[in-house]
Amino acid sequence: MADTADEEEPLASSAKDLARQQKERAYASLIEVHPTSVGKMVSRKEREARRLRSQDMTYGEIKFTSFGTIFSWIRERLGELQEPGGVFYDLGSGTGKPVFAAALLHDFDRCVGIELLEGLHACALELQTRWDAMKTADPPTLKSGEQRTAIELINGDITTDEWSDATFVFTNSTCFTSQLMRELAELSLELKPGALWVSFTRELPSEEWELLLSEQLAMSWGPATIYIQRRR
Repeated sequence: MADTADEEEPLASSAKDLARQQKERAYASLIEVHPTSVGKMVSRKEREARRLRSQDMTYGEIKFTSFGTIFSWIRERLGELQEPGGVFYDLGSGTGKPVFAAALLHDFDRCVGIELLEGLHACALELQTRWDAMKTADPPTLKSGEQRTAIELINGDITTDEWSDATFVFTNSTCFTSQLMRELAELSLELKPGALWVSFTRELPSEEWELLLSEQLAMSWGPATIYIQRRR
């Protein structure tokens, strides 16, 4: 029996590695037309043209491997995301990369991004076209769980658009002001108990959210502290 168990563990590990590599390849293929430099350029040009000076809209991107680590922490260390389903929101979704990364990393019912800047939203729609093409490729680039996840990209304002149905919220909040974080904390009270909130650098300032974990990870701009909270 011991020999069999010893043999099964490497096989299971190998299967996980293969699945992870498949997701990384799919993500790399998806975003190759929009490297980080494109998002930064599009964001800068529109902010300058519209004279938008707030640091809230400073552009930054996730690394897929780091995002995957966060999802692993949530599953393995916190015991969350054990079943398929749920609704993911990226508030301030930029070119939409976290929305598609989330769809690869968990079998959500819906993955939604809300982005204020029209140029970044247009880039996200281009990625959605590529994502849909990956579904219909022969053979499909995406697995069945990833295929069923509904993707929704909204050109809107995270302080006025509706996201109260979220079960998992992500905010790349390193450059968010304290005022914006307070506004989001107030709006977050509409979420149901058990909802998860992942933020970078800035913790959601609310006693209604329990801090489960804080760790540092590498991002496109350097290391950032990751906060994982749960609605009480």
